[in-house]
Amino acid sequence: MRTLILAALLVMISLSACATAKMTLSDFRFRCRFADSGGGMEDDVSSCNFQTQQHLCNAYANVLNQSYLNRDECIQACGAVQREFTLQTRTTGCQSFALRSKTICQQYCRQHFD
Repeated sequence: MRTLILAALLVMISLSACATAKMTLSDFRFRCRFADSGGGMEDDVSSCNFQTQQHLCNAYANVLNQSYLNRDECIQACGAVQREFTLQTRTTGCQSFALRSKTICQQYCRQHFD
């Protein structure tokens, strides 16, 4: 009987460890600020200045702080931020950062709207 209870407890613990937690707004801010495009040397996120990065991440965070009816509305709001900053990110070398930040924004939406 003890073995059965112990086995059941271990199964429950291992299953709960597999469950992924939803990204919080704080998690989003961290991931956005330290976004890595993964594109290699020719696609250097560090070429994007800190002020532009911070401004872009704040804009995305403001969007995620709003209420949406569904996942699509949230994802569209992420796309709207990227479109709003297109000219600025092109002229400051922040296109890769902006794209990666949009992806993180969309991931947040997908996690919060099943």
